[in-house]
Amino acid sequence: MHILIDLGSTHNFLDVTTAKKLRCELQKIPPLVVVVADGVQLHCQAMCKEFNFTLLEVEYTTEVYIVPLGCCDMVLRV
Repeated sequence: MHILIDLGSTHNFLDVTTAKKLRCELQKIPPLVVVVADGVQLHCQAMCKEFNFTLLEVEYTTEVYIVPLGCCDMVLRV
């Protein structure tokens, strides 16, 4: 996976295509508009509450909002 680590992000995001490939268990949420750094608005209607991934041999579980990222597979807030 190509992960963008973003110091300014308020949430963790996973690309919709990546979520489908990984067969994530998605939950519908009330519509949410996400504004990215360049001002583009992304619409989110689903999330994965227990997304598991390994980064540098450390395992993590977090919730991720599912949006069409395009530029990467995941945006990870720090």
